Amino acid sequence: MRIALDGMPLASPLTGVGHYTAELARNLAVVAPSDSFTFISPSGLLKRRWWSLGLPLHLLRNSYDLFHGTNYEIPFWSRRPTVITIHDLSLMLLGIHRDELFWRAAWRLPWMAKRASKIITPSNSIKKQVCEAFEIPPEKIAVTPEAPRPVFKRREDPELLRRLGIEGDFILFVGTIEPRFFGFNSMKTSFVSNARITLSKPSIKCCATRLCQRSS
Repeated sequence: MRIALDGMPLASPLTGVGHYTAELARNLAVVAPSDSFTFISPSGLLKRRWWSLGLPLHLLRNSYDLFHGTNYEIPFWSRRPTVITIHDLSLMLLGIHRDELFWRAAWRLPWMAKRASKIITPSNSIKKQVCEAFEIPPEKIAVTPEAPRPVFKRREDPELLRRLGIEGDFILFVGTIEPRFFGFNSMKTSFVSNARITLSKPSIKCCATRLCQRSS
């Protein structure tokens, strides 16, 4: 098979979706060596009408068998099967964004979810949200957890834990400071509460990275 993947998440400094896209392609090439995988991203004037015109025409001319939109989007029209990854619905469900990104997702994502041949979500909870929000049949969605990159691995370092004052189980959160990733305090409260229920531990440490913020 000739499979095309959305290369736009790789066109700027990598964030979560960029790493997901890169690692997905790298591992697909290992498990399916007989298939070909190609990243596609727009350039020049095509950027303005990429999803509605540029990408559909490119896929048609190059006879790809499948397109995978790794970042919530697929072409507006396509004669080939399409797969879309929906990582979460925080932009739409939390009610904390009212910018251009929110309004773009509010009308495009439901439509693209219905048009996609298959949907991938990283968890059963996100699958349930997608089914309820967009009226998608459960059998259309495949739950595929987004595994960490190889660089993330268990490290046994008792001395480091001692210096950090960490004993027993703990949760490490690494992310940018923005509403959809929760503020530090609310994240700590929610994560610690859930961790106590799940792990049945009397005390859970919660660690988080915090970016430097300039005072106004």
